[in-house]
Amino acid sequence: NFQPVEETALNDMLVTKEFNILTSWMTSEGTVKKEMLQQDEFNILSYIQSRGYADARVRIDIEEVESRLGYPRVDIIITLERGPRYSFGTLSFDGNSVFADEDIHSLFKMEEGGSFSPDAMRDTVRCISDTYGRKGFIDAYVTFEPKLRRSEAVYDVHFHIVEGDQYRVGMIKVYGNTSTYNQVILHETLLIPGEVFNTDKLQKTEQRLRNIGYFECVNVYAVRSEEEDCCDPGAPKFRDVHIEVDERSTGDFTFSFGYSTSEAGFGGLSFSERNFDICGVPCLWDEGYGAIRGGGQYFSARANFGSRNQTYNLSWTEPYWRDTDWAVGVDFDKSHYQSGGNAYAVDAHGAAVHATYTLNQFLKYSWHYRIRHTDVDLGDVRNPSPQLIDEANNSGLISGTGMSLMYDSTNHPAAPSCGFRSRLSAEYVGLGGTHTFFNLGYLNSLYYSPEPCVVMKFRGDARFIAPVGDTTLASLPIDERFFLGGEGSIRGFDHYGIGPRYSNGDPRGGLTLLLCSAEYVWKYFKMADFYTFVDTGTLSAGRFSFEEDWRTSVGLGARLYVFPGGPPLTLGWAWPMNTAPNDKVPESRFFLTLGGRF
Repeated sequence: NFQPVEETALNDMLVTKEFNILTSWMTSEGTVKKEMLQQDEFNILSYIQSRGYADARVRIDIEEVESRLGYPRVDIIITLERGPRYSFGTLSFDGNSVFADEDIHSLFKMEEGGSFSPDAMRDTVRCISDTYGRKGFIDAYVTFEPKLRRSEAVYDVHFHIVEGDQYRVGMIKVYGNTSTYNQVILHETLLIPGEVFNTDKLQKTEQRLRNIGYFECVNVYAVRSEEEDCCDPGAPKFRDVHIEVDERSTGDFTFSFGYSTSEAGFGGLSFSERNFDICGVPCLWDEGYGAIRGGGQYFSARANFGSRNQTYNLSWTEPYWRDTDWAVGVDFDKSHYQSGGNAYAVDAHGAAVHATYTLNQFLKYSWHYRIRHTDVDLGDVRNPSPQLIDEANNSGLISGTGMSLMYDSTNHPAAPSCGFRSRLSAEYVGLGGTHTFFNLGYLNSLYYSPEPCVVMKFRGDARFIAPVGDTTLASLPIDERFFLGGEGSIRGFDHYGIGPRYSNGDPRGGLTLLLCSAEYVWKYFKMADFYTFVDTGTLSAGRFSFEEDWRTSVGLGARLYVFPGGPPLTLGWAWPMNTAPNDKVPESRFFLTLGGRF
């Protein structure tokens, strides 16, 4: 008894799913559970009633059917008794003095003559209550009374508003933080003592405290002020805020391993503490691990080992430097990587100081200073060209400072499905070092979800190096140049497989890099995503030069989430659409990356 549009909507809502012999082993779907059927009955009834059928009834029957697969199978029969369709009649309200009638009426989620919907009435109550809560009337409440007209399928609804008193924020007290300092928690609090109470800020404070990942449980709520009874009746009224938290482990020790077609085998070790206290380091031996927890800082130490690349990194960040909105940190790194095949190897070590300031919910400004030293090793190069030998001697000190403006409106830090990320950066290198040049970048990523199980990803990057004075491409350190090709840029080509090369075929790098990519992802299963993509880009040795031909590849693949909480197993096939004689293309169009965590 369902209409086609209702069946389409309900198929997405149902918790109970059909068994699929190919995918149910991954998704755990297709098993009959009583609790799930009860939830389905509730969801269906709520949906049908929201379409105006207030008297609707839903019945779910289970019928056993013959199975050839060796295990019992059943059909789920969902029957609807629709009943008459009701509509809204007169909508009225009273009790409002703080807000005008027009303001209250604009909050209604239904209209006279529209389909009767219990959800619309509840949403209206919530909107009115939230509006009062944002103005300090945190005890305001709204009730509604629907009345059915005689001999008509029409409900008249009257809302009654009790505004209560306006309150300001009193004391803010924290409970349950056995390790984390009070000031770390208060930094995430949007409420300020003395200002008009705002329930939106109360809810966002609770969400912010959950998001920082320090606590297993967070509860933020308003309570009656201890000094309320002794206050002058005409004085402002206050409500205290209590923040209850339950500490959780914030340290991670990770061992990782993996395989990829570009790197072969690789692995790594890392230690990180998201709630670090650098002041407790001297007491670590006497007081144990708890001495370095609670300061709200971030610390990490990582070591990664591969057949081509080895990296070591030490990082520390204070998110609220001296109780300001500046996040200040330092990084130390050492690396060794080989450019591919029997090509040259690059050894580098350096340090950086960085500071980031949050301008608003989406926009951040950052500054950094870095110092770095690089050496190029030609020990494994067969018949190196004279040009490569000369440019390998361009080691020396890199000393530079730069600024960035970052915008991020995505809905998830690691796996977004909607939103926009953008980074505009400019760096000047030449503060006492050996080389002088400008480094400019404009990086963009757009995520869009046209359907619940589909994500479209778009990427557009532009990077430029502008040498200054005596510095040229030939004198620029090799690891400061841009390279293109491989799984991180244009799939289907070798790593560093696109762009200028030395006479012996080794990659030389360039000064101008442009990269665009589009990816269409199907997320129909919890443990697997399927995608198709188009990558295109160009790399040129000239300054702000766009003379080189663009390289393009297309492909498809899948990401399997075989390790809960870990990186996915990514596999795919890529086909280069146009190549140049000096491009490096792998014999196999297949690429694979596998990672796991313990």
